[in-house]
Amino acid sequence: MGLTSEIENIDPRYKNTILTIFGKQICAMGLSMSNIFLHSQDRKGWRKLIVIFDVEGVLIDGELLPSLARLVDKEEEVKKLTLMGIRGEIDWEEGLRRRLKLLRGISYEECRNVAESLPFTEGAHQMVEELRRMGAILVGVSGGFSILTSRVKSQLGLDHVFSNELVFHSNRLIGYGQLVNSNKTQILKTAFDDLLEREPKVAVVDGANDLDLFKIADLKIAFNAQPIVKQKADVIIDRKDLREVSKTIKAYIEAGKLGVEGKSNAKASETSKV
Repeated sequence: MGLTSEIENIDPRYKNTILTIFGKQICAMGLSMSNIFLHSQDRKGWRKLIVIFDVEGVLIDGELLPSLARLVDKEEEVKKLTLMGIRGEIDWEEGLRRRLKLLRGISYEECRNVAESLPFTEGAHQMVEELRRMGAILVGVSGGFSILTSRVKSQLGLDHVFSNELVFHSNRLIGYGQLVNSNKTQILKTAFDDLLEREPKVAVVDGANDLDLFKIADLKIAFNAQPIVKQKADVIIDRKDLREVSKTIKAYIEAGKLGVEGKSNAKASETSKV
C-alpha cells in the first residue's frame, strides 16, 4: 500500500498532528506536503483547493478589447475605458457597454485572429502543471469573452472557465451576452454552490473589478496589480511570471495555511512581496 493510501486511513482527529511530526521525513523522501494535503477526495473529509484566476492581465499577457480597438483606430479610447474599469474609476458594466459600442462592426474572423494571437503570461503552463500536481481545481473567471477564454481553458487545461459572449450577426460584431458581471463571485456561487463555501480558495487577480473574489478567498494574491488591489492582498507578485504563484501557494500549504487545517477566510499574518 502506498504512502498516500496510508495517510488517507489516519484517524481525522490525529491526522494534522501526525503530518506535522513526520513532515520533514515525508519531504526528505521526495514528496511534497502540498501533494499530501490535497491528494485525497472529499468523501474522506479532506479539503480540495480551488484556485481562481482572472484571465486577461493574469493568465493572458494582454487585453482583448484594446487589441481589437487597434483594428478600428479606437485604441486610445478603449484603453482609457479599460484602465478606468481596472482602477475602479468607472462602473464596470457601463465601461464594458461603452467599449463594445466602439467596436461594433468588426468581423468574426478579425476577433478570432486577435484572440488567438494574445500570448499567455510567462510561466502559465508550468504553473498549471504544478497546481495540477497539488490536486487543485483550476478556475478562470473573466468579464471578457469566450472567444478568448475558451482557448485559455483548452490550451492551459483549466477545469472551468466563466466569461461573457460576443454576439455576431452577418459575421459582424453587434453586441454581447453577459454571464459574468462586476461581482465575479456570483457566477462562482451559482456554479459551485456549497463546494465554494467549504473548500479553501486562492484568488489571483490584477484589477479593482476583481476585488469581490478577495472576499471569498483564503489566500489573496495580487499579480502585477493596481494599487487598490495590492492594498487588500496577502501576497503581492510584481514579477510577471506565473511560476511565482504556484511557488507561493505551495509555500502556504506547506506552512499549514491552506489545505487540511485552517478556518475559511483565515488571513496570513503578514503581506509578502515577490
